[in-house]
Amino acid sequence: MASLPRIVRDLWRAKATGNLHLWIRDATKRLVFKDGHIVFAGTNVEKEKLGERLVRAGKIDRSVLDLSFRVMERSDERFGKTIVEMGWVSPMEMQRYVATQIKDIIYSVFTWDEGDYRFEAVDYPVPAKLMLELHTAEAIYEGACHVINIAAIRSCVGSGKNGLKLVERERLSIPVTREDGFILSR
Repeated sequence: MASLPRIVRDLWRAKATGNLHLWIRDATKRLVFKDGHIVFAGTNVEKEKLGERLVRAGKIDRSVLDLSFRVMERSDERFGKTIVEMGWVSPMEMQRYVATQIKDIIYSVFTWDEGDYRFEAVDYPVPAKLMLELHTAEAIYEGACHVINIAAIRSCVGSGKNGLKLVERERLSIPVTREDGFILSR
């Protein structure tokens, strides 16, 4: 697979709208873009799904998860809305859990050193009510920080023989820690 930070950056710069499908072995993930911004992510990896996250966090137990699935079959509602309507999680908590889940899905694909991808341009990739406002530049930065494969890093930044320099044409407001700032300044 080509460098994921580069793919995401190119979709961001192109202000692309659609689905970036990624897969490796049995894992399938999807990053959803709207005008170049990542607004949603999905996965088929069971432990990364929202219900499993809520069970692990102790917000619901397995019986509530199973009940919510039965309710969803009859109501055609999404999982998050069902759990909120059942009173197990507040709307604000659900929003935080969904945002964390989406970020974790995004960051997890940055660690892949193989796999395939396909971008599918779609005008309305997910309903507007499901879209989150994430900062794509921050997602690229945070995701790249998860990369531990030196070959993947070199494919993004080159050999480093001539050093790295800041690009002045684009200003990105990416929050960095003091440690990150020190390393980046060098």
